[in-house]
Amino acid sequence: MKTITFLFTFFLTLNSFAFSPGTCSHLKEITKPGDILFISLEGHPFYSKIEKAMNFWSGHVGLVLSNDSGELYVSESTYPFSKDTDFCAFVNKAKQKVGVKRIAGRTLSETDLSMLKEATKSRLGYYYDLGFDYDSSKQFCSKFVYDVLLEALGIELGNIETFQEILDSHEDTQARDDARAFFELWFFRWAIPGIPNIPWERRTITPKSIYYDSKLQTIFSWKT
Repeated sequence: MKTITFLFTFFLTLNSFAFSPGTCSHLKEITKPGDILFISLEGHPFYSKIEKAMNFWSGHVGLVLSNDSGELYVSESTYPFSKDTDFCAFVNKAKQKVGVKRIAGRTLSETDLSMLKEATKSRLGYYYDLGFDYDSSKQFCSKFVYDVLLEALGIELGNIETFQEILDSHEDTQARDDARAFFELWFFRWAIPGIPNIPWERRTITPKSIYYDSKLQTIFSWKT
């Protein structure tokens, strides 16, 4: 009897964990094709520093789509190149620090979803832009999502900003100094003697800018 009770409790615990907020099982229940997934990669040597420099909890974003069998996957621009990623593999990297956004006031049609797929396919295999230059021929995660939504549905999400504007968004002096130090370190390898190495006027698009766009509604946020 004790064994049966233990096993019953064990399976209840597993089930509770599987469907706890932010896990893959939970997100599969509430996410639809066309949704945008924002994740934090806290502890990652690259993305965690990007999150601080960009003044936002999420450093990576991808677009949710589904295959012919209805299985969800995520189209993303990641290092070294843009690709389609298994839904759970994408979500599990976040350790439950996830946000799900959906286009507000619009139900996506099959035509809409087909156009999204075509727009992502044309961008797969592009190398990741470590300089985060919106005007380059390469990709990075937020540029990928921004361009796909704009091309496929004519929806512009977020604002294209300069690095200077991002730096100025830090209200706290210490946070601004830390962000400047990161940019100085990150862009050091492009430095030319006698010329400032940080491209402050370079245009870019961030996950934060897309996340807070009023044309999106929040389906889930790990902070709530």
